[in-house]
Amino acid sequence: MNWRRTVVLVWLVIFTQATVGQNLSKPFWGIHDWNGARYGNIARNYLKYGLLTTRLAQIENGDINTHYPPLLPLLLAVSYKLFGVSEWATRLVPFLATTGSIIIIWRITRLEFGEMPGIFSALFALATVVIRYFGKMPVHEPVALVFALLAFWSIQLGKKRLTWLAVLLCLLTNWLGVYLVIGLTVLLGKRAWP
Repeated sequence: MNWRRTVVLVWLVIFTQATVGQNLSKPFWGIHDWNGARYGNIARNYLKYGLLTTRLAQIENGDINTHYPPLLPLLLAVSYKLFGVSEWATRLVPFLATTGSIIIIWRITRLEFGEMPGIFSALFALATVVIRYFGKMPVHEPVALVFALLAFWSIQLGKKRLTWLAVLLCLLTNWLGVYLVIGLTVLLGKRAWP
């Protein structure tokens, strides 16, 4: 990586974190913040009871959440283990995933169309209300998005193992992974899959 790409990368990370990272530690309240409380509770229960006792089941207050795969609460549990249980630690996982998504959008577009279109595509993605609002919300979509984009980027780079890993991580995060497999199969045909 040359110095210009490094400067662009650092600038994109700083700009993304300044744009999306506001109010990471605000208390959960409002119409969508119940997601953070719900998945944060599951993550706390992973730490409280242990992964073997829960058998990776998403334990809530006496109930088991079976609506989504377990990777998001597991990542939240890792964040809690490293930084303690807080709203900031809960929002950190999707916030970092959104930062990764913006970087991968830049990389994918840069490889296909050049440096300036890559920068503009990353900035346009960052300018959308959806990214700015949901980019730090502890829900499955920001985390699944970074894995889906990683799958497309790894195909672009010709790295099949990384593609499989990204698809698996997307499947473990959200049901979006099913559509990702279908889309990649249609897009690439047999040449991308062994």
